[in-house]
Amino acid sequence: MNDMFERDLTRQIVADTAPEELEFFDEIVTSEAAGQVPGESFLGFGGGDAGMVMLTSFLLTIGKEIVEFVWENGKDAAGQFVRDSSQTVRVALQQKLDKWLKDKTKGKAPVVLQKDSILSLARRVEVAGRDIKASQDNIVKINEWIFAKFGEE
Repeated sequence: MNDMFERDLTRQIVADTAPEELEFFDEIVTSEAAGQVPGESFLGFGGGDAGMVMLTSFLLTIGKEIVEFVWENGKDAAGQFVRDSSQTVRVALQQKLDKWLKDKTKGKAPVVLQKDSILSLARRVEVAGRDIKASQDNIVKINEWIFAKFGEE
């Protein structure tokens, strides 16, 4: 993860949990980066008010751990992202296939299948064709069409 994301996450946690510290957030970040102690006079307060800064300082310290923990344990979320991306790709592919069909399947299909995939599909066509007692000539014609439309050049 990057530092900007960690800082933005920390800023949001501060906004949600200690909004009174938010106005000092950038100053606290700057001072922490410079190695200053939270509550020093750069914020215009000190002593007893230093406790107010502590949540932001604490979050800045553990922000990276929060992000790393979420990332390591976010495999389900990552899986959902992949599923969402797959759905997006599926919609885009469906649109391309629809256009190809409207063009009466002129030219190659928008999807090129590798030879082993086409051979697997051809076997499935043969099995299905035998199951419905299709002629061998028709099975061959269908497989030739599949190779011509979906095969690599």
